[in-house]
Amino acid sequence: MLLTTFLSTIPLLSLVSAEPLGVAPPRVFEKRQVELSGEMIDKVRTLAYNLNNKSWENGTLAQAIIEFDYPSFSPFNTSHTRPSTTPSLQSSVPDPIISLARVTLENRPTAQNADTLDNPFRGGRLLEDGSSADPASLGVAVLLAGESERVGGDVIGGVNFSVAAREEVEYQLYNVPRTSEGAISHRAAEAQLWADFMYMVPPFLAYYGFDTANQTLLQIAYDQCRLYRDALQDKDTKLWRHIVGGEGNGISDSGLWATGNGWATAGMLRVAATIRRSEFSGDMQDQVNDLAGWVGEIVDAAKSRVTSSGLVRNYIDDQSSFPDTAGSTMLAYSAFRLSTMGFTNDHTGFANQVHSTVVGRHLADNGTLTDAVDPLVWDRLGTAGSPEGQSFVLLMQAAYNEYRTAGGSDDTEGKDESGGVALGVKGTWVALVAVGVALVGAWAA
Repeated sequence: MLLTTFLSTIPLLSLVSAEPLGVAPPRVFEKRQVELSGEMIDKVRTLAYNLNNKSWENGTLAQAIIEFDYPSFSPFNTSHTRPSTTPSLQSSVPDPIISLARVTLENRPTAQNADTLDNPFRGGRLLEDGSSADPASLGVAVLLAGESERVGGDVIGGVNFSVAAREEVEYQLYNVPRTSEGAISHRAAEAQLWADFMYMVPPFLAYYGFDTANQTLLQIAYDQCRLYRDALQDKDTKLWRHIVGGEGNGISDSGLWATGNGWATAGMLRVAATIRRSEFSGDMQDQVNDLAGWVGEIVDAAKSRVTSSGLVRNYIDDQSSFPDTAGSTMLAYSAFRLSTMGFTNDHTGFANQVHSTVVGRHLADNGTLTDAVDPLVWDRLGTAGSPEGQSFVLLMQAAYNEYRTAGGSDDTEGKDESGGVALGVKGTWVALVAVGVALVGAWAA
């Protein structure tokens, strides 16, 4: 069952065509810092709402809303604390998050409710879906709604928000197929690993563990990232393959898909940020550093393959593949987060270039992200807008804003040099760097 939207769709402009394909010439970056206006942000956000109707699209939108509009609820905020023990958060859970959570429970299969049936399995999925992972992308929104003092006790379809969130955790841990190594499947029918999983399940498990002071769940979230890297990473390029395993369902894609790599980097950073906010951060610093390093592997490989367009290709290592705004945007988001989290400024030149390219050249007058891959047909350029791409723009802009507020520079002239925030001991930034100073240092059916 697909998650319905609560806003109507509006007409979209046609997407502009992609650059000619072929081997990219040497990169020549012009100086063109571009700011994204509040009016354009509103248009991007409106389309993000209006285009969504899949579970993962709404889950990604929920995270974009949190990071862009309500950062006090984001683990990337160094002041973020457990909603379960923070009255100020319980009294201010954002209405858009509650709305997304409510629509989720309205569409939740009642047969999954352990409270209403003698269910032989532990837990119950948030939504009926061929993907066991995609509905979990809404888990944080449902959990936050459960912490709300206004609606936390509401019962929808025989279950309240908190119970639904808990049962989704149990569904992932006990019901979903796994590989022989223990990796939780992205698909419900058989064990199949998708890079997309990284944004859907580990961040939710980590956040649930954070909110309930459960270190075991935080460790499981990390372990799933490790197992997925082991299975999906291409050892030559360090990029991740989109899909491995699951020969029986007819779905396959072993390519180095840009959006899949963006899902992976962004998801691992959410897990790292959540561990940092937890009371177990001191005991789990090695896990945090691992996650940052694994993200850095991907971003470093992607930035070395930027085309003359300022973007990476849809299949990053395939010279015949078109430059793609969606995957490039998520990778730029991850590069900004690596800087604002204090890990490295090495990739901020790449992030600024993608940001300037997307904002300056690939947002139509109505806010549509153009030249984005079709999220349902992974090797084709989209023609009807990308719901997840709209949210990616909000996520990138949220990270960019925090990067600039922290003192990060944006000078896209010349070679890819860092101009990020100052870094301190153990990955925390302790001082601001002057602008211009170079630092050395899915779709599921």
